[in-house]
Amino acid sequence: MVWFIRRLIVAVILVVLVSFLSFGLATLSPGSPYPWGELNPDISPEVQEMYREKFHLDEPVYAQYFLLWRDFFEGRLVSLQDEQPVIGKIQRALPATILLNGLALLLAFGFALPLALLATRRVGDWRDHGVQLISVILASVPGFWFGVILVAVVAEGLGMPVLGAESYGLTFDSWVGRALDHWWHLLLPAVVLSTGTLAVQAQTLRASLSETLGQNYVRTALAKGVAPDAVRLRHALRNALRPWIASIGLLLPTLLGGSVIIESIFAYPGMGRLAFEAVLERDYATMVVLNFAIAVLVVAGTLVSDMLLALLDPRVRGMG
Repeated sequence: MVWFIRRLIVAVILVVLVSFLSFGLATLSPGSPYPWGELNPDISPEVQEMYREKFHLDEPVYAQYFLLWRDFFEGRLVSLQDEQPVIGKIQRALPATILLNGLALLLAFGFALPLALLATRRVGDWRDHGVQLISVILASVPGFWFGVILVAVVAEGLGMPVLGAESYGLTFDSWVGRALDHWWHLLLPAVVLSTGTLAVQAQTLRASLSETLGQNYVRTALAKGVAPDAVRLRHALRNALRPWIASIGLLLPTLLGGSVIIESIFAYPGMGRLAFEAVLERDYATMVVLNFAIAVLVVAGTLVSDMLLALLDPRVRGMG
């Protein structure tokens, strides 16, 4: 319990520091958050000043930080792009991003585990080389290229809808049909997003499992007559999973960063696409909140991976 409280305190401190950093990078970066107003001669100085007061741009930087978070938590912070509440945009985009990245993680880990087990049945044979070849191919294919090709093949070749979160213009008589349609639109970007992670995780687990299989306790179990598959699954795999589970927290930044491009390609209404639009429009209020929300997701994922690792290996709790 003490270990968990300590880790939770560290996570909260990290989130607060990231809130300062994200605000500073967005606010102090070159350029104005209101360039279209300042460059438009038809907008009077009075309107520009009213705009600056509305979004607290006339206040010192330190005051802008506290006013921004005050407005956000009170639900009054609006986007500079369309003056829609930022918290409403986050509430609509966050579940979509969590579903997308969660499914991508399940696909990556779900396929990496059997591939690593197949490769380590006999290290150096054709199955091992085949798994390594598949991993190299998946890691080498750019996600944006794979996404564009998949959209072209499925949408144009097969005539099936792939963009957005649902098929526009189609009606379903039951919730089952609507759910299947939603999962169909979720599956394709998740497959593209998971390919690079799948390749890395398959190779990571293969290397860890190969090293574990060479330990003395594994040789002892085999010498006692325990079946090789039982040794691999019951004894070696548990210890080999430790570095694998520890990498979950490091995967989330990669997935969330990749989702910016993938969500844009598939027009998926998640936080990645929202962040891309906010950067294009220099909507710095939305950018700050999005950076903060993504930081919370990354810190939460790291905390979950640490907890899973502590459950798997009690020695971790003693080290914390």
